[in-house]
Amino acid sequence: MRVFVAGASGAIGKPLIAELLRQGHSVVGMTTNEARAKELEEQGAEAVIADKAYDSDDYVATIEVSGAAAVIPPTPWTRPVPCGSKTVPRTF
Repeated sequence: MRVFVAGASGAIGKPLIAELLRQGHSVVGMTTNEARAKELEEQGAEAVIADKAYDSDDYVATIEVSGAAAVIPPTPWTRPVPCGSKTVPRTF
C-alpha cells in the first residue's frame, strides 16, 4: 500500500517509515528541507518537501498529488484528511 507520512523525518516518523518499508509498503514522507528529504530517500522512502505545510493548504495539496492510499497526518492536524478519492475526517 502507498502510505503518506507527515512529519516523516521526526522522532515518530523515522521509525514508522522504517517499519512500513519493512512490511513492504511504498512510503511518501513529507519533510521541510532538502537535507531531511535526502535522509528519507536514503531510508528507502520517496520524499516530498512542503515548508510550513501544517499551517497551509500545501499539506492537503501534497497529499492529493502523492497518490497515497493511506495518510498518517501530523498530530496537531484538525482538518479532514484527503485519502485517495475520499476525504476522511480526523478521528484519531
